[in-house]
Amino acid sequence: MRLFGRKLGGTRTLGKARAAELRGELGQAAALFAQAGRLDEASRVMLLRGDGEMDPAVRLRHYVQALSTAPSGTASHTDARRKHATLVLAIAAGETVTPALRQDLLQAGRDLEAIGEPDKAAEAYARAGDVEGEARALARAGDVEKLDALLLGQQGRDRETPARREAHEEV
Repeated sequence: MRLFGRKLGGTRTLGKARAAELRGELGQAAALFAQAGRLDEASRVMLLRGDGEMDPAVRLRHYVQALSTAPSGTASHTDARRKHATLVLAIAAGETVTPALRQDLLQAGRDLEAIGEPDKAAEAYARAGDVEGEARALARAGDVEKLDALLLGQQGRDRETPARREAHEEV
């Protein structure tokens, strides 16, 4: 009887969660889905909540919450990784890259690469100043032109470094 009661209680909670979502009470719906053991649904609702936010910081908070809630390997987890990484990249576009932002960009690049978006991953690595990561992502994306330009630019910088060192030593 206890097992039947627990299952029925979970079904009721699930129904309440769906009703809360339909009413637009997304915070309550996410909490109820989590209470019912449906972390994938809770994460999906958190992503919806984040999508509706205008403030990037608040949106990012919802995406982080969704990412930490979603069970690994689920569609919700992949969506949360994509949205979180893409938002980090968008936020970084107009900012000076600090050490903390660089770490966030590197993580965004790894996440985007892992979910099969090498073009965006290359963008994140470029913004973070990670030439190896950018080259790897461009190679996976098959973007030969950008990869050639990156490697030529890096080769030029590598040639300039010894010349600068010699000039500095002379002075």
